[in-house]
Parts: sequence; C-alpha cells; structure tokens
Amino acid sequence: MYLDIKEKLMNDYVPLLSKLMNISEEESQVQFEDMFNDVVEESVNGSTHELEFTDGGQLILLGVFNPKYKVYLNKIKEEGVTEKDIHSWWDMEDYERRMMLKIDDLMKATLFIKATTDDGMSPEEASKLVRKFHVYFGSPEDTKFASGEDRNLPFELKNRINNYINRRINTDPEVYATELQNFTSFNAFVRSKIKEGVL
Repeated sequence: MYLDIKEKLMNDYVPLLSKLMNISEEESQVQFEDMFNDVVEESVNGSTHELEFTDGGQLILLGVFNPKYKVYLNKIKEEGVTEKDIHSWWDMEDYERRMMLKIDDLMKATLFIKATTDDGMSPEEASKLVRKFHVYFGSPEDTKFASGEDRNLPFELKNRINNYINRRINTDPEVYATELQNFTSFNAFVRSKIKEGVL
C-alpha cells in the first residue's frame, strides 16, 4: 500500500514540481522524495494514520452517535461542506491529503518569495497578495491570521475548490482573474461562490 501510494503521488507531482520550480525532472524527483519523507514523518507523528475513523462514511456515521463529531460536522456544513465533500477528502489516504497541502504551501511560498524579492513588496504586502490568490484551509473558528469572510475554510472543500479553479481557468480565465480582484482574499471569493451556488 505504501509503495502504491508513493508511486501514484510521484507520477502526479514530479512533473508538477518540475514546472512549478522550473527545474529538471531529475531535480524534481529529489524534491518529491524530500517532501514525501516529510509527509510520512508528519503522518506518523500526528497519528493520523490511526484515526478514529478510516474514511468519510465512518466520519458521517460517527456524527450520528458521537456528540464530538456531530458538532464538528455541523460546523463544517455551515461552511457549505456536503457529504460528497466529506467523502472526497476523507476517503483519500493520509499521505495523499498531506501531499496536496504541502504542494499548496510550496506554491504560496513561491509567490511570497517572488513578491518580496522580484517585486519589492514588504512581507505584509506579499502576505496579502498570497491570500488573494491562494486558499487557506484550517478551522474556520481560527481567526489568528484572518477573520470574517477571509478566515480559514474546512479542508473538506479542497477537491471541490480545485475542480472549480480548473474549470474557470479552462473556460473563462480573464473573467475569473477579474472577479478575484473584487475580493479581499481567495477565501472570501470561495465563500461568495458557495453562497451563489456556483461552487
């Protein structure tokens, strides 16, 4: 199972890393190995490879009988999460989920570095720019770095948001880019689109 997941992720992410970082496939292979090793270590240390539930179906079932999970599910559903989203996220292997988020972090860091080094932005300006074009996941109740419509979105929305982004980029990229400018953050944009019923 471990090797199967690693091979799948390697096939998905080595070409992406090569393009994203403008490096050779050999160099991106090394980058992938480092990232995957981090993912495995984080998974073991975080004990998420031995969760109290193993997939989205079990989480939904626990929400019926266990008050803790019921509260959690009610909170994320208030953010627009559906049962399909729960399955989409939690039916994946933990390594797969963590690798997706690690790639997200890399893309944010790449934009931040470019903004501060190439474009001369201050760290505060660069952070605002990153939030404008990248989604931030976590507990919506965590308002340490953002509040209101800009606050964190539930992880369970990850795949749905990715599908929406890809669809917009492939169908109306200019309109999509213009719409983003009207929001304080990408998270605010997502919340607006969920309310409109188009995401």
